[in-house]
Amino acid sequence: MKIALILAAAFLAGCAGSGQLIREGKAHPFTFNSAAKTITATVDGEEYAGRYILNNSFGQASGFTGAKFTTMSIVGSANQGRALLTSPTGKALRCEFAVDGMNAIGQCQDDLGRTYDLKTQ
Repeated sequence: MKIALILAAAFLAGCAGSGQLIREGKAHPFTFNSAAKTITATVDGEEYAGRYILNNSFGQASGFTGAKFTTMSIVGSANQGRALLTSPTGKALRCEFAVDGMNAIGQCQDDLGRTYDLKTQ
């Protein structure tokens, strides 16, 4: 039983991460949970929260290999993400980012059109 609890805790801890939204040299913290696909951020004292989605890559090719006709399908890992984060006061951050494992970089834009660089730590 203890082993199961330790493994569960390790799994859940491995699903969380943190990063920064950066604008004009000021860093605003955010956290994410890859299992729940959620992000929470604080920008100038305003709390934002929401879910993100990842787009999966897919490719298919057909052709001849020697005398045989072959079709091959390739499904890649998710590498593009989008998030809509909202605050209790109705403000929003719209984010787009590229993902590589637990690392991400991209940009977010607020309701006033200000952009923030997004990066995980």
